[in-house]
Amino acid sequence: MQAYGEVVEHKCFINVCHCEELPPPIDDIDEDELAARIDKDDIGYRIPVSIGELDSVVDNKNVNQPKIDVLVNRTFYEKRLSPPTSNLFRHFFCIVICEAIKDKHHLELDPNKCVKLKNRTMMGCIEPMKIVKRPVAPVIQEVISTAISQDTAVLKYSGIEQPVGVSICLIKGTNLVVELSLEEVEISNVQKLRLRLNRDRIVLLADRSRSIYDFCVPFYMDFKTVKYKLNPEISKLKFSVPVVYP
Repeated sequence: MQAYGEVVEHKCFINVCHCEELPPPIDDIDEDELAARIDKDDIGYRIPVSIGELDSVVDNKNVNQPKIDVLVNRTFYEKRLSPPTSNLFRHFFCIVICEAIKDKHHLELDPNKCVKLKNRTMMGCIEPMKIVKRPVAPVIQEVISTAISQDTAVLKYSGIEQPVGVSICLIKGTNLVVELSLEEVEISNVQKLRLRLNRDRIVLLADRSRSIYDFCVPFYMDFKTVKYKLNPEISKLKFSVPVVYP
């Protein structure tokens, strides 16, 4: 992929790589659904990406140009980016990575000028990228309190800042109970709240687009069997989900 800068026109080569360790988007949507969300200005759809360090390669005119490796989930890549007909998804992905590159490297790229190279599968060398894998048990500390049942463990993260407004308890080591405070959140309609989970990520959207909570937990969840309850009187959303141990 080749992108051009907005201020001083220049090339920037982007190697789009994929792996299984990086999680896919929480919502597995097709291009029709993506187009519908864009038309509704729904900005809740997220694509997890990892942006590599800024490097330099020589182009076909023997000129040094910036090069960046980008990492995305393999299943998402093969299903949504690789097919020849996935033009909308590729363009949307270009917008996502251009914004991410701007945030990390302060390099402004125009996603509308991205060009897929026909005769090169990659530019330069693929640099190693570090993906923080969240182990299941070692990062969980069980703190038993006299005020709660002996079967309940309040979770604290080792080296990870617990999100403000989030209460997490592990029940008998098999069930995760999470309370999300809504006291400081302005919500126009509680019916538009959307809870999204994947194996280790929790996202709560307001008005179907605005993100209220977006955080990861250091173990895997059986997100397809989540049970939740909204209590408007105390401005809390509480849900439980089984924990899956590999």
